[in-house]
Amino acid sequence: MMISVNYSTQAARISSLPLRVQLLGVAHQQEHVVRPSGLHVFQCFACRRGSGVFVVDGEEHNIREGEGFLIYPRVSHEYYATSGDWELDFFAFDGALAYGLLECLDMPESHAYHFFDQTYFRQSVEHMVRMHREKGEYAYALSAACYDLLVHLPHMIEPLTAVALSSENVLISSIIAYVEERYADYINLDDIARHCSYSKEYLCAVFKKEMNQTLNSFLTGVRVSKARVDLLQNPQKRIRDVAEDAGFRSASYFCKVFRQYESVSPDQYRKQRNADRARGTTTLEHGIA
Repeated sequence: MMISVNYSTQAARISSLPLRVQLLGVAHQQEHVVRPSGLHVFQCFACRRGSGVFVVDGEEHNIREGEGFLIYPRVSHEYYATSGDWELDFFAFDGALAYGLLECLDMPESHAYHFFDQTYFRQSVEHMVRMHREKGEYAYALSAACYDLLVHLPHMIEPLTAVALSSENVLISSIIAYVEERYADYINLDDIARHCSYSKEYLCAVFKKEMNQTLNSFLTGVRVSKARVDLLQNPQKRIRDVAEDAGFRSASYFCKVFRQYESVSPDQYRKQRNADRARGTTTLEHGIA
């Protein structure tokens, strides 16, 4: 779930705020993001479930449950899942105080972190979501909650060690970017090899070594992940259309593969997750942590 904070009815109030919350996310199923020019806001993430990779300043950080990352405005970055589901909690903010406050907190640049305990982070973001949903004059309250979370953040984290991008890491990034862009076009290993100008055997060997999974399983996993999101975001969409848009030529094969990943059919998955989501929304709206 991701929320873009709407200040349209409170425009006069937000201009003087030292911190302004612009985006919120709770258990958001993270898609592949590539931003060569960055965003205009600060972004702070914590991994709730699954695993992924965060790339910034030529360095690669593996992000798992209990870890997260901070991205400064207008900094080139990329992040993507390496597991079927990668769920992130996050908030994005700007404001005149932002740069100076992070400098004082010894967080002067984009980086990845390990959380000693991310409970406070999760509860704080959920609290801000509840404020926004109450539809009142939430601008000041969100600013105060953002400040509170940022001030507490240095006491919850320690920096993660980065991995410099080797030539093999760059090749892996190129493979992942191509798969994320073309997964719906029925691409196969031969197509990926042609795109990267390497033999299929070499690509598969490098990918297996670096990612600890086969390239074919990664391609299938991306397609299943995209299908999961499509199933939940488009509850009336036919299963065969979901399969086709995810790069599966056959709906029956898609259902077979999906069941291998989720142990239920696509239709059962959609019903169960939408029911879980409805219960989760009720929990948030009633203020239960």
